[in-house]
Amino acid sequence: MSERMNYLSAVIVPLIVASTAVGLGARAAPGPASPAPPAQQGSGEGANALCPVMTDEAIDPEIFTEYQGRKVYFCCRRCLRQFERDPQQYVVNLAAFSSQDAHAHDQSQPQRPDADDAPAQTGHEHEDGEHEHGGTDGHAHDSPEDSSERAEPSDHDHAHDHHGSSQLPAFLQWLGKFHPPSVNFPVGLLIAAALAEMLFMASRRQMFSFAARFCVWIGALGAVVAGSLGWLFGGIHLTDEDWIMTTHRWLGTSTAVFALVVLVLCEAHHRQPEIQARKQWYRGALFLSVAAVTATGFLGGAMIYGIDHYGW
Repeated sequence: MSERMNYLSAVIVPLIVASTAVGLGARAAPGPASPAPPAQQGSGEGANALCPVMTDEAIDPEIFTEYQGRKVYFCCRRCLRQFERDPQQYVVNLAAFSSQDAHAHDQSQPQRPDADDAPAQTGHEHEDGEHEHGGTDGHAHDSPEDSSERAEPSDHDHAHDHHGSSQLPAFLQWLGKFHPPSVNFPVGLLIAAALAEMLFMASRRQMFSFAARFCVWIGALGAVVAGSLGWLFGGIHLTDEDWIMTTHRWLGTSTAVFALVVLVLCEAHHRQPEIQARKQWYRGALFLSVAAVTATGFLGGAMIYGIDHYGW
């Protein structure tokens, strides 16, 4: 009877702990930002309704920066950082600044004489040479195709930066969308396993050891699944334009592999618990995995809220 109670506790305790951790993670996970109506987007005059970096994306009213006395709004923190690196590349997509530049250009042009005062001309001549588009007078004009290419930078592809690589099949891109919710399971379960192992060390009650073993199994397998979905979500490439995403990509991959190492050490310890070296290796690796999943989760949140989100 006592052994049966221990096994029941080994299943019930981790399920309760894991459900609580996943619930807290789901509550903290940001949902898709619903675009506010144009009248409520931004508080400044001429506030943009579309992101200047991703010109087809609605803005998030909480993500903005000050540029030349105006507030510029973005769809995500990543676009904000990219704009701050080179604002001149994207300011052409802002109607407020475009109209301001056009008005300043009109004011700087000299007034043309009236038709009665203008000398009669038989043709359109230039004494200094022909005026050609992109000629030698230094005043090059862009064609509509060139303007559209400059307005939509080629190095910031929306499918690549926000929803995975466009080279992947549509089904794999759809699977990648499950990466954000799936990371809650390995995070919560590995932390629960470490907590159960600490309770076993303090109380010597066998049910906590069973609970830790159960959480390690599910957490390690969940880490592999979440890490694989992360590659589908972020695209199959080694580096990203944003150092935060690159670090998150490789730290998350390393954490998934390390979780499998923790699982192997856990099984080796439980199969021969009398060997003290295996116990120490297992516990040390388990506690390190908690630090790894915490750091990976922090960087994942930093891609959305910014690296200084938890600043005091």
